[in-house]
Order: sequence, then C-alpha cells, then structure tokens
Amino acid sequence: MVEAARRKNGHLALTLKEVVAEGHFDDKLHSELRNFLRWFVASKIVATDVHLDNIVFDEVNNRLILIDGIGDKTLIPLRAWFPALNQMNKKRIAKNIYSQVAINFMSSTVKKKALMLLCFISCVALGIDLQDGVLFNWV
Repeated sequence: MVEAARRKNGHLALTLKEVVAEGHFDDKLHSELRNFLRWFVASKIVATDVHLDNIVFDEVNNRLILIDGIGDKTLIPLRAWFPALNQMNKKRIAKNIYSQVAINFMSSTVKKKALMLLCFISCVALGIDLQDGVLFNWV
C-alpha cells in the first residue's frame, strides 16, 4: 500500500517516538502497540530495521503502521530463507520496541513532573501564592 498515514487534522501521522514524547501514549494506544507487535512477530514479512521512528500512529483509523524497515538487505538473505530465524529476529525487535516505548514514556513523564516541581519550588521561593497568582498576603 502506498499512501500517507495522517492525523485527524490532515498532517502526516506522528511516529511512535513522537506520540510518546508528546504525552499522547495512553492505555488505548498501549493495547494497540501490543496488538501491533503480536501481528509483527506472527507475520511473514522480513524485517530488518524496525524502530520507533518507522512506526506511525494513524489517528484516522486508530492503528499503528509500519512504514519502513521491511526486507532482507543482506547478500545472503538467511531470514527470508529460514522463517524460524526471521521470527526469532522479529521477537528481539519487538522486545526492543516495547522497551524503548517504556523508557521514552518514563523519561517524558519524569521530565514533566520535575518541571512542575521546579515551578512549584520557584513560586514558593519567590513568595507567589499558587492559588491566585499574586504575592502572599502577609497580614
């Protein structure tokens, strides 16, 4: 299939890496990722270079799509000749993708929490009342 995966606003779809970094990774997308990885491992495609930048989220159809990394580009295409070897390689790739999503999700979440904590500490240190945004009333 040759067509561009799109967001609901018409722009090109975000990569899985961008979706996680922007904080759009939720339970629904986590379930979709697990389904995608199950399909990926069970499929007969030969995959070589699959990572978070070549999996995109099609918001219009609510699915993940592999956009690159397909095909054996070696001189002797062992994975194409031996399906068990190909499946073993895809299991390794799937585990790596799942781990990368988890690491990027945690990193993104920790950065947001740290920024909120830094803002809170700064406001308190400057004497700004966080409820109404003005300096503390010392009366």
